[in-house]
Amino acid sequence: MEFLAGNRIRGLSSEKDTVLVSVTGLKAYWRFNGSTVSNVSTSSDSLGTSADLALTGTTVTTSGGTSPLGYEGVWDGTDDFGKAGTSLSQFNFLHNQSALWTIAFWYKANDLTQGQFIVNTSDNFKLADNIGFLLSQGANESLGIILGTGLGASGETNHSTSINYVPDTTTWHFYCLTFDESLASSNLNVRRDNANLETFNKEHTNSNSNATYALHVGGMSGFTGDLNGRISEMSIWNRVLTTSEQTSLYNSGSGSKVDVPINAVDGSIFYATDTNKSYVLNSGTWTEV
Repeated sequence: MEFLAGNRIRGLSSEKDTVLVSVTGLKAYWRFNGSTVSNVSTSSDSLGTSADLALTGTTVTTSGGTSPLGYEGVWDGTDDFGKAGTSLSQFNFLHNQSALWTIAFWYKANDLTQGQFIVNTSDNFKLADNIGFLLSQGANESLGIILGTGLGASGETNHSTSINYVPDTTTWHFYCLTFDESLASSNLNVRRDNANLETFNKEHTNSNSNATYALHVGGMSGFTGDLNGRISEMSIWNRVLTTSEQTSLYNSGSGSKVDVPINAVDGSIFYATDTNKSYVLNSGTWTEV
């Protein structure tokens, strides 16, 4: 893909939607296509701010994988986890007051058992007065989302999606969660496959205290909750992605990587080199001209 002066872009027609996702606010991006298993977020395949994901036990399928983009991280349900970042406070924006974030990823469960951690900065909140964030497989194939305030079970915001939100162990699904602490209602949104929208209201004010644990993916060393499943193209942002950006990442089920930064505003022109067609951007949609 080539970016020319004046917001003129040239590339394959399949690439035009990828430029609609601004990398502003991107804090972690783990593609799970890196050649080094212990650190898949290297300078060659990641964007973000010092958020490398060091893997323990988890393997990486760099080619020939089953995900829409052909690569994934694989957790086998026994002592596998990824530990992210360089400090415990690096992902505080997930639980602080005025919290604003998006977590997007492709996921295929191998086991629908309740209690498997997907992303977390905490252990099991109900056993400790903990501060942080937890996304896990809930009861009846739901997704469970908890925001801890430091008051234990009595102070956490605890929600579950509808049953069968993780519907099977055979198909990859795209999940996108957004949270905006400033909204009075519908401040937590969850989408599956760019549809199946479910909204929730926070129950407690978030905490500005530091997290107790670093962010983990697929479990945490020394705690129950080991994941048995596969993840691809996980990104974490300290802003809410627009619906058009979420649509671009889903890419009609084919998936799309977060591309190089460009400010694609209305009026931008995209020339598709494989079809010799030109498109103009208007309200987040490319229209052929």
